[in-house]
Amino acid sequence: MKKIFVLLTILCVAVFTNITCLAATGPEYDATFNNGKGALYANGRNITITEDETLGTVVTWDGGSQVVPDTVTIFGGGTARTSYEEVKITMESGTVDSIVAGGVSTVENSPANVNNSEIILNGGTVSNKLVGGGYLYSSVDNAKITMNGGTVSCINGGGFASVLRTTSRFRR
Repeated sequence: MKKIFVLLTILCVAVFTNITCLAATGPEYDATFNNGKGALYANGRNITITEDETLGTVVTWDGGSQVVPDTVTIFGGGTARTSYEEVKITMESGTVDSIVAGGVSTVENSPANVNNSEIILNGGTVSNKLVGGGYLYSSVDNAKITMNGGTVSCINGGGFASVLRTTSRFRR
């Protein structure tokens, strides 16, 4: 009986807050994002970005990989109504347009949340921007950015547009 009560309480909280708390699911690639430039949503999974001489830029995670164009935006989180505890993005080599610690939501009452996000740049090129928060209606409680190498055009410690909250630390 106690187990059923706890399960029902958790279900009610999820329904009433309109946020789905997800265990890390596999990353997803969306080729249509930003007029065809593409996006990869890590969905709370730790990912590594490298360059393969034949394939180009490759994003890998435990159990999978995705070849991405150099115009891609990498999100640590997901889209509307998602919530992830933590994510780590490590860039060793390759080229991407942007790396965003959080997620993205265009729906005001359906944010994309990440509690703790870490971005480590050891090499490679971020040709546009590195963002410590998320896009639009999103939140990142804590973002840590560490640059050990690589090239970044622009670093924004917080979020873009209507971001709900971000606490970022930058270390070089």
